[in-house]
Amino acid sequence: NQITRAEIYDDLGIAYQNDKQLEQALAAYEAGLNVLAGLGKIPPEQQGEIANTRGLLLSNKASALFSLGNFSAAEKTVYAALETLPLEKANYRFSAWNIRAEIESEKGDDSAAQKSREMALSLASNPSIERREVAKLLNEMGWSDYRRRDFQSAVGYAQKALNLIYPAISPDDFHQNPNLALIDPDPENTTAEALDLKGEALWQL
Repeated sequence: NQITRAEIYDDLGIAYQNDKQLEQALAAYEAGLNVLAGLGKIPPEQQGEIANTRGLLLSNKASALFSLGNFSAAEKTVYAALETLPLEKANYRFSAWNIRAEIESEKGDDSAAQKSREMALSLASNPSIERREVAKLLNEMGWSDYRRRDFQSAVGYAQKALNLIYPAISPDDFHQNPNLALIDPDPENTTAEALDLKGEALWQL
């Protein structure tokens, strides 16, 4: 099955990318895309599956290109991913919008980056998207507003991020913080980032 073969190349690329072997990751994503490009006439019942696999390969390829510093190619690739991924694949589209925001932010286009984050956030209620991933997005949106000196908005994003990780605290009352005994020192420091953002923004108010 050629679709499965392309999916294996995608998994291989992710393994390389997580191991910081970016050139090998890029080669694996390209190989997967080439497999799909070589398919003949596609039966209607397989078109959705192929679009999903192609979109995922493009999204991951864009991420690898971004990490390699090839921002122009990364931008074109993530645009193609968003055009390809089926609308019902909210988790993959969420990831692609986040990659697009990273690229736009790196290029210095904070306005476009924030719009891309808002598009990602519009998908956040989908159960396929992890709450911690949404919290990380909210932190990014908060820091973007902080850089624009909208400190009140930054505090709001930080509080909402904390609420996603610790549902017992209010998403709106910035006087509430997580119980120290329950703080989860996750590897990506999502909690610490939210608290840092909140503290810095409150200091500016």
